[in-house]
Formats: sequence, C-alpha cells, structure tokens
Amino acid sequence: MSWIAPITYETASPEVREILDHKEKDYLERCSKFAYQLRNHVVYDSVETNAWRMDGEVQRVVGKRYGDLLEYYVSLENGAVIAVPYYKKCLMDAGIDPDHTVFDEKDRSVIDFAKAIAGNKGHVPTEVKTALKKYFTEEQIAVLAGMAVVCNADNLYENIFEVE
Repeated sequence: MSWIAPITYETASPEVREILDHKEKDYLERCSKFAYQLRNHVVYDSVETNAWRMDGEVQRVVGKRYGDLLEYYVSLENGAVIAVPYYKKCLMDAGIDPDHTVFDEKDRSVIDFAKAIAGNKGHVPTEVKTALKKYFTEEQIAVLAGMAVVCNADNLYENIFEVE
C-alpha cells in the first residue's frame, strides 16, 4: 500500500481534471499508478506521457519486438509490479514466452543491454556494447537507451510509491 493517497477526480487539481475530462471514465482505476502520477500534471506528463512517446519511437525505429523485450527486462530487473505483467502480456500476445523462448543473438543483445542498464546503474559492459553494435545502428541504440531511461523512471515511480 502506498504511503501517499491516490487522487480521485474530486481531489484532483483543475489542470489534472482537464486531463481526466479527455480520458475514459475508468482511467484512474485502469492502472493504479495513474492516481499517483496525476497528483501533478507535470509529473504525469514527464513520466507517463513521455513513456508512451518513447514507446512509439522505439517501435518505429527498432520494432515492437525489441521495444517490448527491452521494457520487459528493464522492468523485471527493477521489480516493477505493474510494468512486468504488462510487458509480459505484450510479449505473449506476440507469441514470445520470455520464460520458455530460446532467444537468438540479436534478441540477447537487447536483453543483456536492458539488464545492464537496470541492474548496473547504466554501466554497460564492453561485451554488451559490442553485441548491440553488431545488430543495431547508433540511432537505434540511442533510441533503445532513451526507452530504457524512461522505463527505469516509470519503474522507479512504481517502486517509490509502492504502487500495486
């Protein structure tokens, strides 16, 4: 249980109410972290909106498979209770069971990159960099790194407030 109270429509600021007026009625209930992020519209925009923007960009630049692998393994390393099942479902919907799939070298390069970023405070071992550069352009690597940063921020937000 979080140590700060989630907002409701009634307790939201006027700026946040304006955001909620453009969402579906169950928006706050759909994902429990929204009720904490929306305590302030700039926090919501910085964390949640940017996560969706980066997700779209990573899909455009490297493809959904690699974006979902990155986000799943960053979230798994971070112990994110909301993001892990969400991205696991994304992978499963694409026919990828992360618990039983034998990943190829290109997949492994993204998975190892995600784990290094989340588990090693962004310090990426040389062998991980080398493997990633074998399969991805510098722009693609920059986009993967940007997604990992945003994903880490989103996961950290969940963990700080013990969102379930």
